[in-house]
Amino acid sequence: MFKLYRLEEKARILAALKANGSILLCGDEGSGKTVLLDAVREELTADGYVLAAILTPATQRQMLIAICEQLEIETIEVEGKAMTVEKLKWAVADYFRANPATFLIFDDAHQLDPKFRTWLKNLQRQGVSLLLAATKPPRTDIFLNTPALVLRPLPDYFIRDLMATAGELRGLNLSQSQLADLQQRAGGNPALAIRSIDEEYLGLEIEGGDRSDYFDITPLLILAATGFVMLRFFAVGTDSRLLYVIAGMSGALFIGLTYMLRSLPKDSKRVS
Repeated sequence: MFKLYRLEEKARILAALKANGSILLCGDEGSGKTVLLDAVREELTADGYVLAAILTPATQRQMLIAICEQLEIETIEVEGKAMTVEKLKWAVADYFRANPATFLIFDDAHQLDPKFRTWLKNLQRQGVSLLLAATKPPRTDIFLNTPALVLRPLPDYFIRDLMATAGELRGLNLSQSQLADLQQRAGGNPALAIRSIDEEYLGLEIEGGDRSDYFDITPLLILAATGFVMLRFFAVGTDSRLLYVIAGMSGALFIGLTYMLRSLPKDSKRVS
């Protein structure tokens, strides 16, 4: 269907895990983290490695039972009772002590409960190799201790190739000029690239894209305001009416432009 474009990142992840290390995969929504995780899981499994993967965060008990089921760890006590959350954690930790060449993989790790992340941090200290994928993870607990691999926007030629493939699957024969126009909506994001093809297929007219990597000019505005204030003080100190008038007019113009920019409609943070 779609080819994997992040081969270099995949190689780095595999090298880190096979060296008994852990890695945190960071990226924006739709940047391809889940696709990359799936590719890594497939190759590790094909190479004979044992792993447990949680692709949808849930309660601690649900995730622990899922891990136990994948690793064939018993979840029922001798008396026939279901193990508590704490006993499940002990059972998983004991398994990894006996089987160090086993991996734990979590998608959307930023949604994990903080207590569960603390337990993962303890497993990591025990020597367990973790692969975590997260969107804007907080700088705390397990995320602070794990080396991060940041997924950058895909180059334009990869985005165009992805769009061309998506277009062919939908029966669209897009020209290079059409692809160039659609590519601007994606901003290097694979999910947005495919969505733009869907919008083209449905005949939807979209005014702009959903890129979020814009430059914040607020520090520049503050610097300019500081410069005007300093210029006015300099004009007063040197008793220069010309400088004083220039500073006053520039300050008034700056305030007017600031209010005008603030009055412009802001982009919604929602997808729709």
